[in-house]
Amino acid sequence: FDTLFHIKVLKVLNGRIYVNRHTITRAQMYRLSHFYFVTSPYKLLLEYRILNGDTPRYNKIATDYGWSSSLYFKYKRHLSSIIGAKNSYMFIHNAFFISSHYQFTFNFPLSIQTLSQKIWDQLLAYGIVKSYDYTQLFNFLCLIVIELNNNHDIFMQSLNNEKTYLHITGEVNDIIDEILNVTSHGKIMSFILQLFHAFDFINENILRLSFPSNNHTNAILLSRTKNFLSSLPILLTPSEESSLIQNINLEIVKHIHNHMQMFNTNSSVDLSYFREVYPTLYHATQKFIVSVISALKTKDQNIGTLVFKIITRIFEVTNTDNIDPVTISINFSGSFLTDNMVLLLLKNHINHANVYFTNKTTLNDILITDAITGSNNNGIIWKKPPTPKDWEVLGELIVTTKKNKYLETNYNA
Repeated sequence: FDTLFHIKVLKVLNGRIYVNRHTITRAQMYRLSHFYFVTSPYKLLLEYRILNGDTPRYNKIATDYGWSSSLYFKYKRHLSSIIGAKNSYMFIHNAFFISSHYQFTFNFPLSIQTLSQKIWDQLLAYGIVKSYDYTQLFNFLCLIVIELNNNHDIFMQSLNNEKTYLHITGEVNDIIDEILNVTSHGKIMSFILQLFHAFDFINENILRLSFPSNNHTNAILLSRTKNFLSSLPILLTPSEESSLIQNINLEIVKHIHNHMQMFNTNSSVDLSYFREVYPTLYHATQKFIVSVISALKTKDQNIGTLVFKIITRIFEVTNTDNIDPVTISINFSGSFLTDNMVLLLLKNHINHANVYFTNKTTLNDILITDAITGSNNNGIIWKKPPTPKDWEVLGELIVTTKKNKYLETNYNA
């Protein structure tokens, strides 16, 4: 462990293992979880299931590794419940998620790699997939191909039972069928699209063409998205507004149709930054999404992820300087050089979150000084130069001020 993590994570005392009192970073925690997974029975059983089409029998495991029957069946049952062993769609999805999270690949047979490469070439030639991560996508394709090869009947049954919503027209469907030596009339291609869509691997132009068109849905999205954007303190040109509406609506449609998402709970995406720094944008976006989902009569699972994506879309396109601004004025005793020094420190440390600075003490949300009076409730006393505690107090006051301004604006409205 000392070599692996460069810290004394564990210690052995009187034959027992204890965790040392140590603050472990996220990176070290990930490496620790990765170490335990790749050396655990789960990794062994999963790898065998992927490469051979089924989990190994108990006799083989007992002979090769000396497992007891209770240990074997315990891990087998648990793994099957996680990966959905009797449903090829769920199995491929969950197996890829686990393997990509722990960053390990499988030694796929050459024949499987050859077929997967042919499919990859077609997906790339038709502009269907994003090409930024070949290794991940190639492993994903290998999982699909080897599952079809090892469990043909289960795969085809899953193919027919799975409700597909992504379809693409053209000869690429027949080409993929020919490569895999099956006749699916485009179902295999839809199956691949749906799996890739769950991990956001498909080019957006293809997604726009692949989703089913629904005039009622489109009308609701267009109207509500326009109203949502007009309620925000942002300026958009007609072309920017049109582009942003298209992108936001695409995210909503993707969310509605993507019932196998990588994130299963709202806690998977931490929205505290937006909630504290951009409360107007955060609450408006959340309210907008809830209204759209209610109007479309769809499930409201995983709203947190959708909030994050829509806010990201807004930041991509427009200037957000007018969303939840806070003005800080500086007024220290002594020469103007002191004020300038503090002003430079502030600008260097806080260059985001729409925080602005001025020397005018009458125009401010927060006053920083070394001789505060009772006339400003949002005034704080700093030392010269400020201490880490001073910065902490200021950060908390900025968040509180933004929250209070948001509440006051909405109360008055």
